[in-house]
Amino acid sequence: MPDLSKADKLEIVSLQCCGRLRQLHVHSKSLQTLNAQSCSSLEELSVTSKELTFLSLSGCKNLEFVGNNIVHLSSLEELDLSKTNFKSLPTLPSSLQLLTAINCTSLETDFTQQLVLQHILQIRIPYLHQQHHNNPMYIDAGACFLFPGDHVNECGFLTAGRSVTIPYLPRPDLFGFIYCVVLSQELFILCDIEVSSSVYLDGIKVGWSCKKLDLTNLPSDHVLFWHLDIRQFDKISEVYDHFKNITFLCLNMTSLWTPNGS
Repeated sequence: MPDLSKADKLEIVSLQCCGRLRQLHVHSKSLQTLNAQSCSSLEELSVTSKELTFLSLSGCKNLEFVGNNIVHLSSLEELDLSKTNFKSLPTLPSSLQLLTAINCTSLETDFTQQLVLQHILQIRIPYLHQQHHNNPMYIDAGACFLFPGDHVNECGFLTAGRSVTIPYLPRPDLFGFIYCVVLSQELFILCDIEVSSSVYLDGIKVGWSCKKLDLTNLPSDHVLFWHLDIRQFDKISEVYDHFKNITFLCLNMTSLWTPNGS
């Protein structure tokens, strides 16, 4: 790759399927999107940009380490590490909203869960509320992390089914909820999946959220960690000092394509 540091107006770099590319060093102040998907020979990566919001390294099978490059991407919102051989996740920037690590079979499940949970609790939520708490128009789209796994280690309320009811929750200092959902391999043989969650308070629906996931032909189960801001719920007033009988219902809905478009 040529030196792009002087390309002051460069916003998008797409190197998808450049199978012979071994080193990639991109340093551009204006870069917003970097797509290195399926650069199967890539072994070394460094990137700097204060504007970068999307980075795809999906299919970079020879890339096993990115050092501290990722954490310094202060505007990064979406990171795709699917089909790579990363043994552990890099340190993640607090701006990150979506991490996809589909078929990253080298990731150690328990350590990855712990890292992701710490990221959401210690970085993601405080970051959001410090930056946007005084902006009433701000709505959190929900931090979402997807990676291989067939169980959940740490969870305040656990169920083997699709719904769970929490009998009592104190209201003060409650920013939101973290869903930890095990998605079975059997669901993703034919189609994309929409994972939706409905929230009920005393039997009344007060919230709903949905994530569309492109998951086909998975070799194993995957775990979805999903943060939902409580301010997205309707009919939840600030005057509540506690919640009772709050029910979460998770549904997996398939989206099939047929020749007639139906």
